[in-house]
Parts: sequence; C-alpha cells; structure tokens
Amino acid sequence: MPNLHQLSLSNVFIDVHLLKTICKLKGLRFLGLTNIEFSPNVAERVLKKTPSITSLQLDWSSSSNAGEENLDSTVARVVNVANLQKLSAARCAQVMPILPQTPTLVELSLKLVESTDDLWNTIGSLRALTTLEMMSVTVRRATAPHQLTTSSLPSLRRLIAPPSFSSIVVNRPLSYINLIDGIQSDETKQSTHLSSQISEISESFTRSSADPTSLLIPFEFYSIVPFCEKFPDLQNLTIMNGHPNFTFSSDQPNDYDGCCPFKSVSCY
Repeated sequence: MPNLHQLSLSNVFIDVHLLKTICKLKGLRFLGLTNIEFSPNVAERVLKKTPSITSLQLDWSSSSNAGEENLDSTVARVVNVANLQKLSAARCAQVMPILPQTPTLVELSLKLVESTDDLWNTIGSLRALTTLEMMSVTVRRATAPHQLTTSSLPSLRRLIAPPSFSSIVVNRPLSYINLIDGIQSDETKQSTHLSSQISEISESFTRSSADPTSLLIPFEFYSIVPFCEKFPDLQNLTIMNGHPNFTFSSDQPNDYDGCCPFKSVSCY
C-alpha cells in the first residue's frame, strides 16, 4: 500500500506482524490509535520504528491489559515522531513520553490535563508550537494554573484553554484566543470558581504582542475590558454567558454596545 497516507486503528491488538506491516508504509503521515493494545515486548522485538509521521492521535482508557504506563512508553518507542507537527491525545499522560522527541511540533491538543511542573516544563520547551488546546484542566487548590516562563512558547498563535490560563497570552503573538471551551477543576473534579480573580485574569488576555483577530471569551471579560481600545483589529467575537468557572447571574445585561466594527459577533 504505497499510497496510504492515513491509518486509524481502533480496538486493535497490535502484534509483531502488524507493527512490521505498519513500518513498511513509507508514505504514512497520519496515525490514529484508539483503545489499542500491544503484544508483550513488541518494542524489543521490532527494532525499526514506523515511518516519520507528521500527525498522531492517541485515545485509550486505563483498562488496557498492557497497563496504561507501558502503553504510553511503548508508543513512544515504536512511533517515529522526529518530524511530528500535530499531536492530540485524550490525556496528557499519553503524550509525556513523546513530547521530548518532538522539536518540530506546532499543534498540541489535550482533552484531559493535570497541571504539573513536569508538564509545563515539557510544553515550555516546544519552541515551534503555534497552537495549544486544553479542554479540561485539573489544577490543585492554591497553586498557579501553569508554570510557563516568560520566554517559553515564543511562536504561540492560537490558544484554547480555561479562562484562568489567560496569562499565557501575555507577550506572546496570539491572534486567536478561545477562553470559553476550556474548563478548570480542582483535584476533587469540581469546577473552580474564578469570580474573585476576574480582574486579574481578564487583564491578562489583552496583552498579546500581536493584534488578535478572533476572541471567544466569557461575558465577565467583556463587561470589564474596553474592547474598542484594546482590540482595534478584532474581526470575530464570541461572548459566552454562564461559563462553568464563573457564577451565573441572571441580572447580567444581554445587550452589547457594538461599538467595534467586528465582522462576526456571537452572544449566548
């Protein structure tokens, strides 16, 4: 199959024979692995890695009989990610063995994230990263959402994250900022209420070193920030009322002054 560029495997047991077959797919660029299992010691028995793919998607539960930790490390050992550009995974633990091997990564998408020093040290080293997406982030109480240094992620252009991660915007050239599709919770899996931090986190998202053209924000941000002054080049604006990380108030106004010439405004 010399013309095969994309391969997705779901609920598949990968033995030595199948892995050797995958390794022969010279044109392979995308590999998706969902709820897969490897035969024991497959990494030691197949010394050759897969072709150098550019996109990898991982999604499995901890019910694998190989053990989740072994599965993560096996993928890192058998998949050639030296030229990987796009990486998505259900949980951050699935990519931790892989990320140090991905100097060319430009897009990272994670559904379930546990905020740890190791995670942020690793993400912070990805100099080429332009897109960071985190849908559900667990942050321990009384700790900062992230530990990125001011010099990390110099190429970041797109951010999808909970509102509390707005400080990632500061002095980075973001043009697309989405702070409504991500949710922060604590170690008990309860949504973190951020109303007391609204002034601080709403100020941070205005400090991109570029001029954002697309914003997706909680209503609380819009009600505080002078948009016409801060975002003169804004083209697309989505405002969400009732984000899970803020206390919903029924007396919040539902009309907007419309003073900026946005090409698209959505309010809900």
